[in-house]
Amino acid sequence: MLTALSSPRGSFIYGRGVGFDLAYGPHIVNKESALWIGVDPHSIKSSGGSRSMVWAKLRQSFVDLKFFLQNERAVASGNARELSISYPKLVALKAFVNSDDPLVIEANRLSDIKNVVEFKAFLNKLGFKKTVIISGGSESWLYADKLAAAKIPVMFTPTNQTPLSFDTIQSRDDIGAVLEKAGVDTIIVPTRDFSPRLRQEAAIAVSYGMSEQAALSSITSTPARYFSLAKQTSLNEGQFANLVIWESSPLNLRKAPTMMIIKGKYTGLENRQKTLAKKYLN
Repeated sequence: MLTALSSPRGSFIYGRGVGFDLAYGPHIVNKESALWIGVDPHSIKSSGGSRSMVWAKLRQSFVDLKFFLQNERAVASGNARELSISYPKLVALKAFVNSDDPLVIEANRLSDIKNVVEFKAFLNKLGFKKTVIISGGSESWLYADKLAAAKIPVMFTPTNQTPLSFDTIQSRDDIGAVLEKAGVDTIIVPTRDFSPRLRQEAAIAVSYGMSEQAALSSITSTPARYFSLAKQTSLNEGQFANLVIWESSPLNLRKAPTMMIIKGKYTGLENRQKTLAKKYLN
């Protein structure tokens, strides 16, 4: 894994993520990536326990943002109507809507999935043409055709598809296969506490019916395309030239790389484990 994205946590509007290049030690390649918003139990609790209130607050935030963009000087001087979010948050949202970064909404319940589709159309009417991505998406398979039509990708973890709450009660193990069949772009992510499992997660999706090509794209080219990281992941002139050659399918967990090229330079396959094994076996 040579490229990673952080996903912030918080109440309602989480904030912007950060993109990292992990080759030769982590360093930031995008200090302000996607904007993350959550429709989760914590956000609902902070909104008085009402799920509909979360969506109402979200819509009002962007209505106020449009007003702010049209009356920025008046808002800054305190000579405008009262707004639902603070001035610093409006400035931060202004930077986001002026960027090419996507909006990621954490949602699992079917009603919230439907609201995401409606919210994207709402943003378009306000003049904010943003890519919207669903994170979690346990019940998104029930609305797959509408998600495909709205061009809303789903970011999910195959091993998290269990009915642990009322938000995920209709989750299913083969969600990747169902979304692929409907034409929905997918992004596979690891669990928050075990990021090295990314390749295993993709392999598990394949075991439940997702095609190998779609699963590979879900951990490589698709997230790179949506999060503006193509420079780190594509093989074109002027790009980073990160390449791993495998002895078989990368999703075959019994196989290993035979060659690695990182940023155009050949990198040996030696690691600490192999070095110690040679030392003590000999």
